[in-house]
Amino acid sequence: MKEHRKNQKNEAVNKHISLTVVLVCLSLFIVFLFFIIYRSGYAFSYYKGQIFNPVNPTNGAFSGGIILPIVTTFLVVILTCLIACPVSLRVAFWLNLRVQNQKFYLRTKFFLRIFSGLPSVIFGLFALMVISKWIKSAFGLSSGTNLLNAILMLAIMCFPTITNAILVALENISWDLKFAGKALGLNNSQISYKIVKKAIRADIWRAYLLGFAKAIGESVALLFILKSQNYLTFYQKGFAATLTSSLKTVGALLPTNFFAENGGDELRSLMFALGLILFIIITIVNLSFNAIITSRRKIKLEFANKAILKLQTKIKNRKVINRVYHWYHLLSELVAVILVAICSLWIVGDVLINGLKYSLANSNTIVGNAGDSTLRALANTIVISLLVLIFAMPVAFFVVVYVSEYLTSTKIKNAFYSFIDAFASMPSILFGLFGYTVFISLFGFSAGGKTSHSLWAGICTIGIFILPFAIKNIQTAFASIDKDLKLSAQALGLSKAKIIYKIILPKIWPSLVNGWVLMTARIASESAPFLLTTGMNNSPSFCLTYFGQTITTRMVVQLNSTAANAVAIMYECAFISLLFFSFLFYVSTYITPKLKNFNFSWKRFILWKKT
Repeated sequence: MKEHRKNQKNEAVNKHISLTVVLVCLSLFIVFLFFIIYRSGYAFSYYKGQIFNPVNPTNGAFSGGIILPIVTTFLVVILTCLIACPVSLRVAFWLNLRVQNQKFYLRTKFFLRIFSGLPSVIFGLFALMVISKWIKSAFGLSSGTNLLNAILMLAIMCFPTITNAILVALENISWDLKFAGKALGLNNSQISYKIVKKAIRADIWRAYLLGFAKAIGESVALLFILKSQNYLTFYQKGFAATLTSSLKTVGALLPTNFFAENGGDELRSLMFALGLILFIIITIVNLSFNAIITSRRKIKLEFANKAILKLQTKIKNRKVINRVYHWYHLLSELVAVILVAICSLWIVGDVLINGLKYSLANSNTIVGNAGDSTLRALANTIVISLLVLIFAMPVAFFVVVYVSEYLTSTKIKNAFYSFIDAFASMPSILFGLFGYTVFISLFGFSAGGKTSHSLWAGICTIGIFILPFAIKNIQTAFASIDKDLKLSAQALGLSKAKIIYKIILPKIWPSLVNGWVLMTARIASESAPFLLTTGMNNSPSFCLTYFGQTITTRMVVQLNSTAANAVAIMYECAFISLLFFSFLFYVSTYITPKLKNFNFSWKRFILWKKT
């Protein structure tokens, strides 16, 4: 009886703690959202209807109201997706359905994981130093830093992200579909595009959505190549002039105008308004995609079976067409693979060759310089990541505990995760604007006062930014647990708290460790929030209340630097970043999966004794 009361008490404590954490987490997100809305209000009241008039200058800083920057953003993103989506699809299908060498497949997947996790500033550097020269020469333009360059750069950035997501879907598909197609005499292309593609159509669209979110949320990489804000001038000249212009997308517009010397409160408020409208559009796109994906997922297996039966009646009398179909898709896959291989190897090779050259030069800034060094920036990045995850991972864990195990309403669960998805798709620059305004201008989290910067402000800002990703990561780990296992435990009389800490946690802890590694990579790859909060220079001594560079912001600072070694420092940072991220993804790919075989003694961590 005493033991029973103790179990009930522990159950109540666990439920109330997790509920409290959920409410605090939701409060943070709601405060963030209302803050963006509040700061946008002044722009709407100051500019009134002019803000939506594309032919009205609105503000001296840029022309075109808020319409033309948003149109420019979606023009770039749509053209990026038109390139990246079909290419990535064919690369994924070639790797999973054509390649027979398992070692080659696994090593290529590992390379794609590294490539997808690289900081966007590395792609920005490649666009500035390489793609711009190619575009200038190929199209006979006076400058190669334009929207064409931005589209190609974003497409290259999206290739590994979309490909990895589709590969995950292909690895989870039933082999029965493939064997059934083979038994009917279908060639590999017919099996791939007539059966498998239709069976995972929902997952393919979800992968495309990831690419869309990556492209629309990018900001700092675009600062390397996009410099113009004269929207009205170029749009009046036509579509070709717009594509060859260096007009900024919304992501690139926000950081440059928020600290503009000639900007006032109305310009800063206008930046919040742009961010708010972009967030609303992204949320609508997310919800629409999720609704379509959910409806299609319900019929995908039935649809695939019908496709097999339909193909069975056609293959006998269409031998020539079938052969053409097969070779068309095979050749298109090979072209896509060659294209992605050239782009990825070129970027990595450029960073390795030039980065190694500048890192070994006598003038390198890897160490020394009274704290102004690349290793100091890397150390700042690691410290920030560590402190952020000490806060974010436990919070995300208790959020998932309550939503997955205690919340009974399926509709509320779906609404909550849709809300989290919307925040995960939000451009990170908005979190930077929030962090600078709240943690520095309002609360003064800096030794230099309310006009300076600090690592502490960056930690608070990126902590809010990373929460949605941490929640999604841990929720995936919880979802991997067999439901029958939990039902069996409940039938034996175990409370939910005991099921969580004695059954679920011992099974998912390797996934949590892996999530920690991946979240570290995610934080370290960010630059936009850090530019606004941690500052653009390293302080002479280390302190959380002092300003300091991260490995990515150190690269961005060199863009406007007049120093002779600015390019050398950028390649130096890119080289160190490549090594650091390769290490993180090596741990994630090859070390953390082996933790499942580690005989870990959970008894010292279990809060409740066995009944």
